[in-house]
Parts: sequence; structure tokens; C-alpha cells
Amino acid sequence: MVIGIKNNICYQNHKVSVSSKIIKNLTSLYSAKAIERLLAEDAIVRLNCVEFAISASN
Repeated sequence: MVIGIKNNICYQNHKVSVSSKIIKNLTSLYSAKAIERLLAEDAIVRLNCVEFAISASN
């Protein structure tokens, strides 16, 4: 299963920039428990999110 997560959720050795230019080079040192559980079930994780995970529709 392919799972899309917002890049404000920590995923070890992946950027966790929340799509912001301010912290665009931040790399997570650990994975969130939710990500660990998905990976344990062989999920394929893809990252995406609008800046700071705030949508214009909110």
C-alpha cells in the first residue's frame, strides 16, 4: 500500500521541512511511531504537504 504523509511528521533520514523555505534543510533524526507502524506493515511512504501543513481552505 502506498501512503502519503505530510512532511511535518518525522520520518528518519528524510526532510521534515513542512514545505517551508525557512527550514527546508531540516532532516529528521527519528521516525514518528505512526511511520514506524506503517513501515512494519510494508507500506510505501511518500511525503507531501503545503507550507506548515496549513491549507488555504482552512
